[in-house]
Amino acid sequence: ATTAGTDPGRGVGASAGKACRDTPSGHIWPRYYRFRQDPGTDNVTQPAFQRVDLHPQIAEYFHEWKDEAGDVVSVSRTYAQEMENYANWFAYYRTRIQAVKTATSLVFKELDSKFRVGFHTLANNPTSDFANVDYFDPAQKTTWFQKLFGIYIKTGRETPNLDAVVRVGEWYATGGHPQLAAASDPIVPTLTCQKNWHMLFTDGITNQ
Repeated sequence: ATTAGTDPGRGVGASAGKACRDTPSGHIWPRYYRFRQDPGTDNVTQPAFQRVDLHPQIAEYFHEWKDEAGDVVSVSRTYAQEMENYANWFAYYRTRIQAVKTATSLVFKELDSKFRVGFHTLANNPTSDFANVDYFDPAQKTTWFQKLFGIYIKTGRETPNLDAVVRVGEWYATGGHPQLAAASDPIVPTLTCQKNWHMLFTDGITNQ
């Protein structure tokens, strides 16, 4: 752990009394401690991050943690099960964008044609990554998931969250937007009482 006064990581790995905190309380650098341990756990004597080597000669792996009720839970997994878990993490969750794509896809796969869904990105000219709001039938699902999994995050890009929210708001208010050339009115005249949601997913702090 570092205790340098200007170091962003100061207190990480340190026990109580250092700069980092268990809860945000206005402090942007949390103190990390091992998964499912009690808040305030000394993560110097019990490190927050624990290395586990997977090897075929190790037949069984044991894990223990506390559940939400405070009860201790113990599980064991075989080498094959651990390797499957690792493979799933690597394929679907190892980066922030992969985790967002995976979690989003798991939720939206439950929707059907009773819902109308569209797709839009934060880009200033997002036409290529745009899908009009339409009934979530098999064709729309194919288009929508292709847009979702096709997102590629370039380095050095900003995060114009405000522009994106305003653009969608103006699209719903007017039925179109200059930066969404292919957009059609998302409001169906025969469904004037429809409920509408705009869900924004981002892994960055807005630069606006």
